[in-house]
Amino acid sequence: MAATVPQYKSTMQGTIGTGMRVILGGKFQRYYTLEHIGNSRYYKSGEQQKIIVDQIELGRSSRCQVRFDSSEFPTVSGIHAAIQKDGDSWKLIHLSQTNGTYVNGRSISGQYYLQTGDEIQLSSRGPKMRFVIPTGENADTSNINLTARLNLFRQQALRPYRTALWSIAIVLILAIGVQGYFDWKFQHDLDAQAQQFATQINDINREIAAHTNHLGELDNKAIALQEQANALGDSLTAVNRKMNDFEDNMKKMKKDIINASQRANQAWRQTQNLAVVTHIDNAALQKMADNTYFVMFGIFLGDECVSSCTGTGFLLKNGKFITAQHVVNPFMGSVNNINDAVLNAFMNAVPETFTCIIKAVNQKGRVIQKRYSLKDNIFRWGNYQMNTVGSVPYEGQNLPIKVISEVDYRDYAWFNAGAEGEGMEFDNEMSVSMPNGAPLDILGFPQGVGAENINKVSPISSQSTVARQGLDTDKCILLSNSETDHGNSGGPVLTVKDGIYVVIGILSGANRLGSKTIDWDRVASLPVETQNAIIQQVQSAKMKDRVVPIANCN
Repeated sequence: MAATVPQYKSTMQGTIGTGMRVILGGKFQRYYTLEHIGNSRYYKSGEQQKIIVDQIELGRSSRCQVRFDSSEFPTVSGIHAAIQKDGDSWKLIHLSQTNGTYVNGRSISGQYYLQTGDEIQLSSRGPKMRFVIPTGENADTSNINLTARLNLFRQQALRPYRTALWSIAIVLILAIGVQGYFDWKFQHDLDAQAQQFATQINDINREIAAHTNHLGELDNKAIALQEQANALGDSLTAVNRKMNDFEDNMKKMKKDIINASQRANQAWRQTQNLAVVTHIDNAALQKMADNTYFVMFGIFLGDECVSSCTGTGFLLKNGKFITAQHVVNPFMGSVNNINDAVLNAFMNAVPETFTCIIKAVNQKGRVIQKRYSLKDNIFRWGNYQMNTVGSVPYEGQNLPIKVISEVDYRDYAWFNAGAEGEGMEFDNEMSVSMPNGAPLDILGFPQGVGAENINKVSPISSQSTVARQGLDTDKCILLSNSETDHGNSGGPVLTVKDGIYVVIGILSGANRLGSKTIDWDRVASLPVETQNAIIQQVQSAKMKDRVVPIANCN
């Protein structure tokens, strides 16, 4: 049934637009298969190629979704034909200027409405394939799993437009390349310095060899110097006695200064009703552990989990369940590939399509679980800024890809768990005025340790100290050291007040000191080049252990 050919135009709506709908579930989105007849470079005989988009092109061009090699089929044109959806039907459109298109052995001109079982051939000596429409339970794309749908989306929807859509990936690659150049430059400079040092050593060795014959003269000079040293012996002994007396005085003065500082610090703590001990009895810490929870957070599209995270949370006396924002905020992740980009764009555009589930369990087996739409978020958290890093085209518009740029003191999240009176005591005023050197206890699940058996969790405790009076420049509590790791995020940071534990903060992310203490007195005794290398390493190291004041949540 030949007809007049309308003006043919490839559209993003027919490819990327259809592919987006298929990724979101594919309900009532029909598809068809092309069963290849005979072997070729790209296809085996009998192979069934599922087509999920409304428009594809067939030919030798690299942009064609159904592609054939020119060495095998020289009579096939670059874009030989197209299959396009028209209402509830699919039509085959002849596009070649030089060779024919055949259906069931008969040449067509213009367009032809396909029926299941029709045999398509590109040119009289070209490849053949059979058009088949699935029936029954396999009639629409919702029966294709999400991973397969994403692969088909990449092969059929992105192929004609991959240059534009991969611009984000190119920027990331360029950034990595620049970093690689600086790494190479740094190594090249080190090699040059090593070569220079080796040359200097060779010169010294030559000078030593040249003066070997003068050892006798050097011995005579050494004897003369020894005589002079003996003559100066009495003077040096007197100087040494004076130096020893001076060092004794300096040690005494330093000890007096340290004792005075400790007395002043202890007096200040007493004015703040702070205990001087590092921590109190284990039973009190276990009571805090009873209100510390292992947190599991997942994002679902239908019944399939598309993203997940674990961390730590805790329950306050006022009924609030607290954790770090980056544990339960799906928009804080990075975009590393096209699948992440598509998922991020749709979470921002249609949050009601995605379901969030948070499940938290403590060492007594108590479970706090919430299920909610991403649009109807139950958490309250600090204000943050989202940056647009790219976009994905969908139904005539560009859906933005957004990520959160920085959270610092806003890295907290809470909801009312309806358990008022059961949780931990907390002190808002102390959380913003902690003294330098104050001891801290931290509870959580670093690297999932303590939660290997989800039915019997037990949080890990670690100790730290406050590194700066009050808050740091990022409005957080600065730690001097810690034994925490990934998975501790969202855990309670405790101190002692009037003989009991109170919460003063939430374990978050990176601060300006990191988790390692540097012996700077020892570093100062090393060569300048070594000092600079250590400083550069510390500055570029991954930092951690920022504490958000609990006052931010109350």
